[in-house]
Amino acid sequence: MSAPPATSPATSVQWLISTGGGVQPIWRSDGKELFYLGLDGSLYAVGIEADGAQLKSSTPRTLFKTPLRDFSANVEQYRATADGQRFLFKVPVGDDTQPPLRVIMNWPGLLEK
Repeated sequence: MSAPPATSPATSVQWLISTGGGVQPIWRSDGKELFYLGLDGSLYAVGIEADGAQLKSSTPRTLFKTPLRDFSANVEQYRATADGQRFLFKVPVGDDTQPPLRVIMNWPGLLEK
């Protein structure tokens, strides 16, 4: 898989952002940061600054290891909030690596016993 290119919305020109490869690039809503999934399963962020018709990018930084096991270059598997502070990942139902979610009804009544 090739590294995600950053495409300037104004010019449609592409710039190489990662030399380590990655998939599923997503822009933060203000266009100042680009997120992508690295081939190691981590989520990366790259600061982007527009300088006329050129883009200046920071060194990619690892945000965290994602819960994804398989990556797709064509299927979007995560989303970022507008401010880039929270992420939602699409993971398979019944993933045996996660403990099951248990809901306890009337839990205050159980404390009285």
